[in-house]
Amino acid sequence: MNGLGATARRIGTGVLVAACITASVSQGTALAAPVADDASYVVRTEETDAVAMTAFVHSAAMDRTIPLKILRSPDRVTPSPTVYLLNGAGGGVDGMDWYTQTDVVSFFADKNVNVVTPVGGAYSYYTDW
Repeated sequence: MNGLGATARRIGTGVLVAACITASVSQGTALAAPVADDASYVVRTEETDAVAMTAFVHSAAMDRTIPLKILRSPDRVTPSPTVYLLNGAGGGVDGMDWYTQTDVVSFFADKNVNVVTPVGGAYSYYTDW
């Protein structure tokens, strides 16, 4: 039961960080690292274009920085839900990802949702993020 509780905490931390990113992205607020040493935090963000960006999040569970590709909702005024797209077994670094294998960008272009796709963690199946 202890392992399950730890996994739930890690997943909860990941969801919290992603929620903070998408809230900040939607509303244009500044991102800041939390005070706790064992917490995940946003290292930096890079704008790709008017719609897409990458947030680099230090994962406390992975003990490394994970890039998150983000497509922002076209409606930046109204809060929008977030859809998480998880890449396949290779974690999206093997060319088998949503961006090269699908029309994800054009599909979500007119939908009022934020789309977050973690990149990396090959063969982890996101169990320890």
